[in-house]
Amino acid sequence: MEEAFKIIAQEENGQYKANHTQYFGFSMSDFTATIHELNIEYKNHPIKISYDFGHLNFAKIECQLSLKAYIPNFKITKKSHYWRLFNPKANILKVSCNNISFKNFLEEQLNSSQLEACSRAHLFEPTIQKKGKPLKILTEYGLGFDNKKEVIRPLIKLYKAIIDYSV
Repeated sequence: MEEAFKIIAQEENGQYKANHTQYFGFSMSDFTATIHELNIEYKNHPIKISYDFGHLNFAKIECQLSLKAYIPNFKITKKSHYWRLFNPKANILKVSCNNISFKNFLEEQLNSSQLEACSRAHLFEPTIQKKGKPLKILTEYGLGFDNKKEVIRPLIKLYKAIIDYSV
C-alpha cells in the first residue's frame, strides 16, 4: 500500500507520509495502526487522502473548494443489494441530486473514471457528497475489500472533474 501511495504522490506532485502508531490493549495484546496520508493539489484545490489501517480501517478523501466555486448538493452511494438483485445490469452507484444536468455529469464521470467498474468488481461502497461551509467534497468508505489501492486513482479523477466543473 505504501508503495502505491508513493507512486501516486510522485505522479501527482503530491506529498505522502505514513504514521505508524503502536497501541497496547488488555491482556498484553498490542497492534500497530498505520495512517497513510496523501496530499495533492489540483488547480489550487487541496485534495487530502487518508487511509487508516489497523484502528478504524476507514478511508477519507476531502477537497476544500474555493469560495467562488459552485456545485449543486449531491450524494453518491451504493444501491441496495435487493435493488441490484432485480436489476443486475444497472449501475451500482446511485447519484442523488436535484440538478439534472449535474446528476448526468456525475453519472458520466463515475463511468469514465472507472469508479462504477471498481464498485462492481469489489466491495467498494463509498459515500461521496458535498458538505456545507466551507464548501468541500467528502468521500468516506470502509477498507474491508480487496484491491484498496485500485480506487485511489479513479477517485482522484472524479475529484478533478468536479473541480473543473466548479471553476
